[in-house]
Amino acid sequence: MKIIELKAENIKKLKAIEIKPTENTIIITGKNGAGKSSVLDSIWFALTGKDSLKETSRPIREGEDHASVTVDLGDYMVTRNWTDNETSYLKVENKEGARFNSPQQLLDSLIGELSFDPLEFARMEKKQQKEVLLKLLGLGVRVNELDKQYQDIFDERTFIGRNYKSIKAQFEAATKPRETLPESEIDISGLTKQLSQAIGNNKDIRELEYNLKEHEGELARVEQKISELLAAKEQVIKNLESSKEKLSKSKIVPVEDLQDKIDNAGELNNEIRNAHSYYVKKSEVEKLNKEYTDKTAELGTIISKKSELIQTAKMPIEGLLFDEEGVLFNGIPFPQLSSSEQLKISISMAMAMNPKLRIIRIMDGSLLDSENMGIIKEMSDSNDFQIWIERVSEDGKVGIFIEDGTISKNNYETPKAGV
Repeated sequence: MKIIELKAENIKKLKAIEIKPTENTIIITGKNGAGKSSVLDSIWFALTGKDSLKETSRPIREGEDHASVTVDLGDYMVTRNWTDNETSYLKVENKEGARFNSPQQLLDSLIGELSFDPLEFARMEKKQQKEVLLKLLGLGVRVNELDKQYQDIFDERTFIGRNYKSIKAQFEAATKPRETLPESEIDISGLTKQLSQAIGNNKDIRELEYNLKEHEGELARVEQKISELLAAKEQVIKNLESSKEKLSKSKIVPVEDLQDKIDNAGELNNEIRNAHSYYVKKSEVEKLNKEYTDKTAELGTIISKKSELIQTAKMPIEGLLFDEEGVLFNGIPFPQLSSSEQLKISISMAMAMNPKLRIIRIMDGSLLDSENMGIIKEMSDSNDFQIWIERVSEDGKVGIFIEDGTISKNNYETPKAGV
C-alpha cells in the first residue's frame, strides 16, 4: 500500500494542503519555516499517533483550535482529528466505508518502521547503526542478551586474570621447600613440656641416688650400733629396699636432644609454614588458570552463537553483516563506504522494514546531490516504493513547493493550457 491522497489542515505550520502523488518519489520543497517538515509529519501523525508526537507538544497550528489529517491508502481511509494538542481521534474505514473498532491496532499491523530515515541512519554512530539493523532482523533482544552474557563473563575473566597474575607472581617469588620437611609444624610447647618433665624426673632420680647413699651411710652407722639400733635397722632396710626398687624402675632421660629440637623448632616451623604457603599458592594458580581457561571457552561459545545468528539471519541486502563494532558491507565498515553505497543500503533497509505500507520519509534531503537523488528515484520505481523527501528550496522549480503553509506550486502537475 502507498498513499493515494494526503489532506492536512492546521498541522504544525500547515494551513491546508491536498496532495495526490503521481510518482513514487515525492519531493516537498520550500523555504525554512514554510511547512515542508509539517507535510511529512502529518503522514506520521495520522498513522502512528502518540509515538510520532513524543517530540511535538503542539500538533495544532498556532492560533487554530483544531487540526486534521486524512490519508487515503487505497484499501483504507485514515482520518485523525485534534480538538486540543493532547487528544486526537482516529477513524479508519475500508473501501466500503466500514469502520474498525480498533483502528490503531489495524494500522500497527500494517506499519513497520515509518520513522526510519535512510539519511539519518547513514549519519548515525556505528553502534546505533548496528542496533537498528538488529531490530530490523528481529535479533536485537537475543544479541543484547548474548552481549550482556559476554560482558559479564568477560568481567569475571578479567577479575580472575588479575588474581591469577598476582598469585602467580607471589608463587614464582616463593622458594620451593625441601622434600624432607615434616608435614606439620613441630609442637614447641609439647617439647618444652617434655623437657620440663625430663628435668623433674632426673632431679627425682638424683635425689633417690643421694638418698640411697645417705641410707647406706646410715646403715653402716646403724650396724656399728646394732645392739642399740635394732629397731632402726629394720626401718632403714625397708627404706633401702624401697629406694632400690624405685631406682630400678627409673631411667635417665637425655635432655640434650630435646633442647636441640626446641632450639631448631622455630626455624624448622618457619620453613614448614613457607612450604605450606608455597603449595597453597601453587594450588590457587592452578585453580585460577583453569577458571580463566573455562571463561575463555564460554566467551568462545557466545561468539559462536552470535556468529550463528548472523549467518542464519536474512539480511535485506546480500553482503550486509555486523560485528562488535557496527554494520559491515562486503566486509567493509559502513562509514568507509561511499555515500551512494551508504544510501542504497539505508534505503534497502527502510524498504525491508516497511513491507506492507510501502512508504519511506527522508528529512533534510538538501544534503542529497543529483547522483543520490537519481539513486533514490531508481530504487523507488524499481521496488514500487513511495519515498517522501523534504528539501530546502526557494525557487519553487522542484517538487511540491510549500509557501506559508499551503501548496504554492506543484511541479508534478501538467500545466493547464493557456497558463
